[in-house]
Amino acid sequence: MPVPARTPWPRRLVRYGIAFAILFGLWYLDRLRLEDFGRAGLEWRWALAALGLLLPVYFVAAVRLQCVLRSMGASCTLGQALSFTFYGAIAELALPFVFGGDLAKAVYVGRCSSRATAVATVLADRLVGLLGLCVFALLASVAQIRLILADEQLLRVILLLVGLSGTCLAGCLAVVFLHGPASQLGRRILGAVPAGDKAATLLRVMTQLSRGPHLWRAVACSTLGHGFWAIAASFLAYALNLDVPFVPMLLVLPIVAFCNALSFAGGIGGGLLAFEYLFHNVLGAPPGDGARLGIALPILLTMSKVYAIPWLFMADRKR
Repeated sequence: MPVPARTPWPRRLVRYGIAFAILFGLWYLDRLRLEDFGRAGLEWRWALAALGLLLPVYFVAAVRLQCVLRSMGASCTLGQALSFTFYGAIAELALPFVFGGDLAKAVYVGRCSSRATAVATVLADRLVGLLGLCVFALLASVAQIRLILADEQLLRVILLLVGLSGTCLAGCLAVVFLHGPASQLGRRILGAVPAGDKAATLLRVMTQLSRGPHLWRAVACSTLGHGFWAIAASFLAYALNLDVPFVPMLLVLPIVAFCNALSFAGGIGGGLLAFEYLFHNVLGAPPGDGARLGIALPILLTMSKVYAIPWLFMADRKR
């Protein structure tokens, strides 16, 4: 069974150091207090509901990966795609850095395709996930436009989110409808930059994905998955007894998801800082509440990886 290479220890040391500095900074500013976790308590029913909502996220992610692989002509069943997804989830525990799970997933996807195509396919799957997040953010904003217009702080945040999401979707649409000229121009530009061959392979995968219905199915799956994630995070907030309104919380969670891409170790990073800033300055929560949720959510996500154990155990027995 192939094992992905670990990140060099100096880089891991830097990532853990940054994560520790963020935690220390929040503690020093009195935004992260351990006694708050014990004082507030935990509503187990909300916590179990949040954990249960994370199971469909894995299945939706597997369908999304299957769509991407099929667009490349690779033979991939839903069971195989789910195994790849669970392998990536488990690998995140051993490779606690950004894209660690994607690296492991690429290793296993490489069994049914070439190495370059496997890496590009997994990166394309990540990009489709970003597009789904953009669609979810735009749909949530449109559905609650009256609430957004009535809150000046929320309006500023949503305008930033809409601008970022719109830019990402515009780039995707350009690839979809202009895939011929865009691919030719892209290959010329990428041929002159470092690591341009890998980026060109990714562009080829996205171009191939856009020629059929696979792209829209994958984006729809990604949007649904982010919806499950956002509701699970909201339920976790109620499990921690945070007094925040449900709908505005759903509106700011996509920003947290964007910022979470800058996590350094164990989910600590941009997402944690975004939780604290948005919950306090936009949702009006007391200082420290957002940080508590930002700490609890990676713990819940880690616990959700237990879903992978029975499936992978059965998959190994079938071999």
